[in-house]
Amino acid sequence: MQASATTSTSTTLYQLVTYLTRPLAAVYPAQTVMQLQMFLYGNLAAQFLTETVLSPFTLFLSPASLPPTPLYAACLQSGVEWPRWIHALGGKALFVCVMENTLKVRVGE
Repeated sequence: MQASATTSTSTTLYQLVTYLTRPLAAVYPAQTVMQLQMFLYGNLAAQFLTETVLSPFTLFLSPASLPPTPLYAACLQSGVEWPRWIHALGGKALFVCVMENTLKVRVGE
């Protein structure tokens, strides 16, 4: 059961990272996107992962403000500019709700 929870948590975080970074493939070199993915996964896990359980959380992403700390730190670590990233995601405000095995996204405020 423990291994299943860990796998499920890892899968959820990887799905989130993939969702957030996939549009950047058209904007940044593959190496930069891979670095961003690595830093983003580590930052999100450090903030929201308690042992093997993923605490539910919501990310609010907006072109009018800096992103949440895990995303901003990943930007600084990888050299990705937040305005370009949010533009690649559609340029509108996003609410991303993350729960075990589930991502829910709402576009617009």
